[in-house]
Amino acid sequence: MVDTAAGSFAELLKEHRAAAGLTQEELAERAQLSARTISDLERGVKQRPYSHTVQRLIEVLDLDGEVAGRFRTAGRGVAVRESAPSAIPGELRLALPMQPTTFVGRRHDLSAITDLLGREDVRLLTLTGLGGVGKTRLAMRVAEEVAGAFPDGIELVRLATVMDPTLVPAAIAGALRGSETSTEPALEGVIRRLREKQSLLLLDSFEHLLAAAKVVSQLLASCRELKVFVTSRSILHLAAEHEYPVQPLPVPVPGHLPDPDVFAGYDAVRLFVARARAVKADFEVTKENALPIAQICYRLDGLPLALELAAARLRMFPAQSLAERLESRLGLLTGGARDLPSRQQTLRGTFDWSYSLLAPSEQVLFARLSVFAGGFTLEAANAVCDPDGEMNLVDGIASLAEQSLLRQLEDEPRFGMLQTVREYAQERLRAERDEVAVRAAHAAWYFDLARRAEPELRGAEQRVWLDRLEREHANMRAAIRWTIDTGDPENGLSMVTALWRFWSTRGRYSEGRSWLEQLLELDERLAYPAPLPVRARALNYLARLLDRQGDLALAVAVARESLALYRKCDDKPGIASSLATLGDAMKAQGEYREAMSALEESLALRREIGDSARIASALNSLGGAARWQGQQDRAEALFAEALEIHAGTGDTLGVAHMLFRLADAALDRCDLQRARRLYEESLRLQGDLEDRERIGFVLNGLALVAQMEGDYQHAEELAERSIAQFRQVGARRQIGCMLETLAGIVLDQGDLKRAAELYRESLTLSLEAGAKELVPYGLEGLGRVAAAYGDFERAVRLYAAGDSLRDLLHTPRPVLGREAHERAVAVCRAALGEAPFDAAWRNGRTLPLEQAAEYALHPETSTERHG
Repeated sequence: MVDTAAGSFAELLKEHRAAAGLTQEELAERAQLSARTISDLERGVKQRPYSHTVQRLIEVLDLDGEVAGRFRTAGRGVAVRESAPSAIPGELRLALPMQPTTFVGRRHDLSAITDLLGREDVRLLTLTGLGGVGKTRLAMRVAEEVAGAFPDGIELVRLATVMDPTLVPAAIAGALRGSETSTEPALEGVIRRLREKQSLLLLDSFEHLLAAAKVVSQLLASCRELKVFVTSRSILHLAAEHEYPVQPLPVPVPGHLPDPDVFAGYDAVRLFVARARAVKADFEVTKENALPIAQICYRLDGLPLALELAAARLRMFPAQSLAERLESRLGLLTGGARDLPSRQQTLRGTFDWSYSLLAPSEQVLFARLSVFAGGFTLEAANAVCDPDGEMNLVDGIASLAEQSLLRQLEDEPRFGMLQTVREYAQERLRAERDEVAVRAAHAAWYFDLARRAEPELRGAEQRVWLDRLEREHANMRAAIRWTIDTGDPENGLSMVTALWRFWSTRGRYSEGRSWLEQLLELDERLAYPAPLPVRARALNYLARLLDRQGDLALAVAVARESLALYRKCDDKPGIASSLATLGDAMKAQGEYREAMSALEESLALRREIGDSARIASALNSLGGAARWQGQQDRAEALFAEALEIHAGTGDTLGVAHMLFRLADAALDRCDLQRARRLYEESLRLQGDLEDRERIGFVLNGLALVAQMEGDYQHAEELAERSIAQFRQVGARRQIGCMLETLAGIVLDQGDLKRAAELYRESLTLSLEAGAKELVPYGLEGLGRVAAAYGDFERAVRLYAAGDSLRDLLHTPRPVLGREAHERAVAVCRAALGEAPFDAAWRNGRTLPLEQAAEYALHPETSTERHG
């Protein structure tokens, strides 16, 4: 048994390590410390270890109860031998003020910084970061943590009010209380005082005194045992310096809130709640205020000062109201504690301080860079902010980054601002005379980027360009908004249509549609200043988005308007494109004869023009229409030709889509092995490109394969994933189609009630979208449910209504499922008898579409509702 009644920490550590049968190296490894640290502690070189180091050792050595308490006490330098020296001699005491508020979070930062200060090779450590990020508070907490490692004390030197770099030695001397004599220069007195001391000198707020960095260098050179700990918005640029950037606190994303325990554990949330309780003692996180709290933390970028100022506003506003008012952060976040420096009493004051430290050219650059949303590359910054080459742009950006006003976003040279910083910088930009020129240059740069991207989105580098546009999405939005604000629909429409493939691939239907509708409306108000081809193209792409969102009647109308304008301009490529859009929308409506006519004309025009990429697109549309009409051989031939074209141009998206189309054709022929292979290859390619809509289609196809193989659990999982993809992009028609697949899988497993609910939801969405081609599936699915309940008469009416609609649309029943349908009809005939069956069949065949849908959605019997 180890005797811990008395003894230094070094002796206790050696005894407990020996009792555990561990070498110094083994103990170091288990405690995640260096062997040198263990050796120094056991030799007494470090008389007072960090508290987190003591805790690690207690856990590894398996100490508990009174033994652990004595070990911890010895680690604090209290329970030591009578002859041991005091850990902090009175000659140089711990000069840290009591903090008025509790320290919240930053466990990783505390551990990392204390470890750095414990390393022998780290003599100068600088905490850098944006104003308001909490550098000073963190430094104070670290100093408390490491106090035991500095037997000659810690001295705090506040430099915020020192405006002259030459006065830094005097400020340090004053903090050391009387180290300066009447004849001795301040720096020499400080050196004399600290030369043989194992001390930590904490220099707070050094950013405006960088010219005095040589003072720090001289102290380190003259005082071998001294360590210097600095807080600054910028590094000191000294050879001995180690930098630790202090980041904003982690924040939850409002649209993806985790469970309550995880949410409450975010440091930003913890700090906001802690400070909120200072003004409202009963403040708690609830289901009702979780989202507003997340919005507050997110909009304030996790900046501690901003969060504390916001929490103080809870005296006036509830959390929801406060979150809404934070659209304008700088004006609202005022009124900090009066015992704080004036620059920390408002968020604007904090940024004013940082701005005042910039050189005039840096101030101009800082303001101009605020025009970028979501970050920028050096190339873009040069074009927008320094078109005449008058600035040293690279050095300017590097300086702003060093002063924490910019942050590097990725490994590539890409930078951005926190939103709170950007709001301040935008205020500065509005005060500049060249604001309009800068914003116009920003818009022009991104117009050009969109034009360059358009052909690339069909080529071998499409993944690179899709990702690039994703990174620049916020800038694209800002550029489009600029065209609306300045009344320039021509450039706006040109930009949005150039990005069509991006909007479509990434499932941003609603956004693309919204921009087009706003710009087309603006064009009408301005009496059509955009050239007719520009307007026609915009209408064409709007019709495509309407089609994808299930607004088929409007899609057809808009496509016809686009076609009329293109014919007026005698624009053959445009005519071909509008015909293809019109044909696709009419096919979805079930108007197959007109659809086929439009698609045939589109293909002929594109072959005449010789545009291979768009020939492939026309082949795809025509093949899809042929497949729905039961022309399987022709459909496969058209798909195969399109695949060859896409492969030749390196269009991975096109290849993936044609593989999906050919997989559908294989499924129609019940060739499950070939269908699965093609679906999986398509999914691999489309997953890599993040094409949400087409991923959804492929998952649906794989679900059908699994269903036919009897693997219902896997089929259901795939169908659910497919539906989720389409819900993300808001594609109502496609959601209806995928729900029909899921309903069939559920019905095969005998869950009649859920199957009926899914079929009704599917049918409702198909009707709302005007997708007549999908309606027969909903009617027949609900017929299957009725038959399963034993309501054979109702089932026959629904089967007959679906059969009649197929005849009207000229869309024969696909081979897939045809045999099962015929068996189901035969079961009903046998159950009812010939005469009742024929009567019910005639009744169902005569039902108009609206009545058939009403009959399907609102059953006259109660079997489905109470089964």
